[in-house]
Amino acid sequence: MSDYVSSEIKTSSVTQPPSTWLGQLYFSTMSHHLYDLGLYRLVSPFIWRCPTQQLMDNYVENISPNHLEIGVGSGYFLTQTLCEDFLRRLVLLDLNSRCLEKSVKRLREFAPCKLQQNILMPFDQAQVKHSSVGMNYVLHCIPGSFRTNQRIFAHVHSVLEDGGVFFGATLLPHPVRDNFVSWLFMKLLNAVGIFRNAEHCLADLQHTLESTFRDVELSVVGSAAIFRAVK
Repeated sequence: MSDYVSSEIKTSSVTQPPSTWLGQLYFSTMSHHLYDLGLYRLVSPFIWRCPTQQLMDNYVENISPNHLEIGVGSGYFLTQTLCEDFLRRLVLLDLNSRCLEKSVKRLREFAPCKLQQNILMPFDQAQVKHSSVGMNYVLHCIPGSFRTNQRIFAHVHSVLEDGGVFFGATLLPHPVRDNFVSWLFMKLLNAVGIFRNAEHCLADLQHTLESTFRDVELSVVGSAAIFRAVK
């Protein structure tokens, strides 16, 4: 862990984009328990039509003892899948310092390191490599298309070991058109600035992953695209 400092938050020099402030406020102020209940017990299975167990399975199958979590949220899947005997290094990365502090406290038994970073900017190349990188329900909060934000995937690639796995899920606006409630909820979240995925589509996600990683698995469950990519 010599390249990370667990008692301090390392920060990038880039400030938070103004267009994401409401989403950041939402994640900062909501308690972990309320967040978990709302998202994983109600919204994901019933509005996005993606059972939480399928997201959990993606973690169980791909998380490694040397793991980087990007956009840590509440840390829910980490609390469900990690154990001290298994874990060697856990790094939590988020732009939001309050989310980091809450998640570090929740996951304190694993002695996580924390990194405050804008994922649109290059990661510090001096940092250690990771065997797995998780990014769950994060990409739909970032403005721009997958093609214009291909640098995010390149940044992840740069901090993965050879053979390392990048995995997670994101929500797409287009598959929800056959479900009015999902469509309306997606529109509302984009209108208030919590989501920024109006330009996202499955074809662009697949193209961006395949142009960055050598082995890509991608499936759509309801409004969610669940992915796994190997460096």
